[in-house]
Amino acid sequence: MPTTKPLALFVKVEEASGLKAWDSNDLSDPYYAFQLNNQKKSTSIIGEYINPVWDEYFMFDLNSFYFDVLNIDCMDHDKISKDD
Repeated sequence: MPTTKPLALFVKVEEASGLKAWDSNDLSDPYYAFQLNNQKKSTSIIGEYINPVWDEYFMFDLNSFYFDVLNIDCMDHDKISKDD
């Protein structure tokens, strides 16, 4: 009986440049948030910067090569209010 190889998606987040300054100090605290099915992952938060460098890697298990969708959001971390 043939076996199916597990499917995986590998994501590398290198850097971003010229991000919008969301905070009152004209900077941001950016991070990327990812969701694929019920898997959620995020980069580290780079404080007070609009040209962050992460160099981080993530792996997601795929259910289907054709139908799974990876959602990606670039967010600004806020200590008091909800993240932008």
